[in-house]
Amino acid sequence: SNSANTAAERLKVIVASENRLHNRLTPERIEKMKREILAVVNTYVSGVNIDDVNIQHHNEANMEVLEMNISLPDSTRQ
Repeated sequence: SNSANTAAERLKVIVASENRLHNRLTPERIEKMKREILAVVNTYVSGVNIDDVNIQHHNEANMEVLEMNISLPDSTRQ
């Protein structure tokens, strides 16, 4: 969806800005990002909990990678 594309682009900008400033994403900053992303997701999908958001930060082939997975609730449970 358009909102998802916009959110993905914003996340890319955040990470790119962090790299330009030579600030690494600390565990504390990743947790803050996780809470903020959860708040945005919950405006569109109810029932997503903090444990449903998984963010992995690692280096791969000389590139800094930030992966995010969000488990959405089964719509039949709502």
